[in-house]
Amino acid sequence: MYRSVMTSNNTQVFFPEFKAERIHMQKFHKEEGLPEYLRRWQDTVDAMLVDVDTDNPIFIMIDQGIVKAGQPHRRPGHHIDGYWIEGISAHRSDRGGSHQTRAPNHHTHRQTHTFREPSPGGHENRPRHAIGSGDSELFLNHPEAIILASDVSGCIGYTGSWTGEIGDGGDLEHLDLSHMEKHVLQPNHSYIGNVGFIHESVPIDFDCQRTLVRLNVKNWEPKFQ
Repeated sequence: MYRSVMTSNNTQVFFPEFKAERIHMQKFHKEEGLPEYLRRWQDTVDAMLVDVDTDNPIFIMIDQGIVKAGQPHRRPGHHIDGYWIEGISAHRSDRGGSHQTRAPNHHTHRQTHTFREPSPGGHENRPRHAIGSGDSELFLNHPEAIILASDVSGCIGYTGSWTGEIGDGGDLEHLDLSHMEKHVLQPNHSYIGNVGFIHESVPIDFDCQRTLVRLNVKNWEPKFQ
């Protein structure tokens, strides 16, 4: 049995000018702030981290995309993102697909999400399972937070208890979530979920330019009710 939990703060989140910018999991620490090339995002991140008291590593993903009416901006279907593991080749958050992005120095960073349990102290165990169907022996009880904020509503989150196998890339489309509470994530607010937080991107009714920022906070989660 797993838990999908989410909370929000009362701080409004605003975003810098749309420039079709895409940043994939840049590491930083709250006290030090973002690296210089991402400074225009510092106010956004500060608002998202208002209630986050940690000196652990944080990873930021930024996706500014042009979305056509009737299409989702990001990954559709019920899923969890899993634990973020720095330095493993390929990013497999979407059924084995690989995403690579280039930092300002043009070196390619290849990293991955995983759905296996980290070992105590924040170090990662050698995987016990392949990423894919049948990952049902996990506990997802090591703390890690996912924080989401966007300027256009396009995501739904689910809270409550759930059970079942974790499919490819964290896919949960095969599960019946009708017993869970459904939340439409509102624009210009940040939402903090645990590592078992179920969410999905949904179609947007109109053409738009949408900005999404996601933070993964290692070895931390809020005190959920």
